[in-house]
Amino acid sequence: MSPTALRIDPKLKARIKKLADKAGESPHSFMLKALEATVERAETREEWLESGRRAAEEFDRTRMGLELEDLDDWFTRSARGEKVEMPKARRIPKARK
Repeated sequence: MSPTALRIDPKLKARIKKLADKAGESPHSFMLKALEATVERAETREEWLESGRRAAEEFDRTRMGLELEDLDDWFTRSARGEKVEMPKARRIPKARK
């Protein structure tokens, strides 16, 4: 690993040291784990947003989707333990302006 210098506010540095000590690890190790967790969370969020963008583009192209009422009925009945089939996607007309 190549070294990277970070300027850390003294108050934040003290907070990091306190938490690292409680976790039984060095502040360096604690910060690396925190950075990795933050990067993973940001990457996961980006993947989730991209998936949503792709789904929206596909819906705009195909207009295929589930009606809220059908989905609500399916969830309600499934929650009661009934064996019900997932509603079928159907063409959703564009809303009139």
